[in-house]
Amino acid sequence: MSTVLWVNLLVLFLFLFRRAKGNGVLEIAFIVLFFFLALRYDYGNDYLVYLERFQDISEYSDYAFLEEIPQEIGYSLLNYFFKPFGFFTLIAAMSAFNLYSIYCLLRDYVDPPYQWYSVFLYIFTTDFMLVHASAMRQALAISILIWAVRFLLEKRLIFFFLSLGIAACFHKSVLIMLPLPLLTGKWFQRPQTCYWLAGGVLLSFLLARGNILNHPWITGILNYISQYTHYADYYVFQGENEGGKLNSGLGLLANLLIFLSFLVYSYRDLQNNKERFFANIALISLGAPAIGMVLQIAMRLNMYFAIFSLVAYPVAYCRCRDRLAANLFLTINILLTLYGFIQFFKSEIWIEKFSSYQTIFSSGQWY
Repeated sequence: MSTVLWVNLLVLFLFLFRRAKGNGVLEIAFIVLFFFLALRYDYGNDYLVYLERFQDISEYSDYAFLEEIPQEIGYSLLNYFFKPFGFFTLIAAMSAFNLYSIYCLLRDYVDPPYQWYSVFLYIFTTDFMLVHASAMRQALAISILIWAVRFLLEKRLIFFFLSLGIAACFHKSVLIMLPLPLLTGKWFQRPQTCYWLAGGVLLSFLLARGNILNHPWITGILNYISQYTHYADYYVFQGENEGGKLNSGLGLLANLLIFLSFLVYSYRDLQNNKERFFANIALISLGAPAIGMVLQIAMRLNMYFAIFSLVAYPVAYCRCRDRLAANLFLTINILLTLYGFIQFFKSEIWIEKFSSYQTIFSSGQWY
């Protein structure tokens, strides 16, 4: 924990030296993060699993592995193409692409004075940088999705669907984002839209409390969308045996109301359709924790929505005319994020593989 904490603090410290727009602070921050992620070894729950899969594919001299090794074709081919360079080079390349995608997202859609807020959320919200370092295939799919959304906002639908198809070659669950163009329609750009979306989030909480979402046909739909039944089984198993059981839900409800209230309150101050688009995605994303109380697979699918909160919350904070409300929300968001960061390293699920940072130079062998 100490290593990632110091790296995160260093990255945030860089933003104290921002004097003018475009002074390179955001670029330097992501270069620091690149070295942290590119040089990691056995850091993340699935790191060694991906290493073993890379070694399995490297034993093939032809493309027979596409049929014999069950894995998305995109990631299998990527492993095969990096066979001459090694697994460590593959990790560095994926880290560079993922970080560059995030960097471009923040550079182009968040005003420079508020980019520190986005970076803070990315490095301290553990579902982003840290979990992405473990869920490598899905992280690649998310990065490609970021470019797909760019095409969507530029009204280049063919490139949007093409990019989404490429992303599905790395993780098929990204296909849940196929309806995303609907959020660019005129109906979703109306001020009243935020109220409908917020109502939907609260309804999902009530349905979860009533255990209605655990109906077999709903779990079947989620399993079909994700194309990974073993993920769903794992998450349901975790929920039933490791404290995922529903309690009063008051803590979750309080968090929902805080984030929903601020997004709805600041929605009227957003200046264009792009800003409202990101706010709408963030509103939808808030429904996942409620659904995840009974169907934790929803939390994994929500990774595709949640990444755009890196834009939505800083933009909402920037545009909100009520500075008292904006600063109050900022303070609460920072405190809740730091609390989640600390709790992450206390979890039995993550502590073993994330508590100690190792570099490739300590591996004892070059893979």
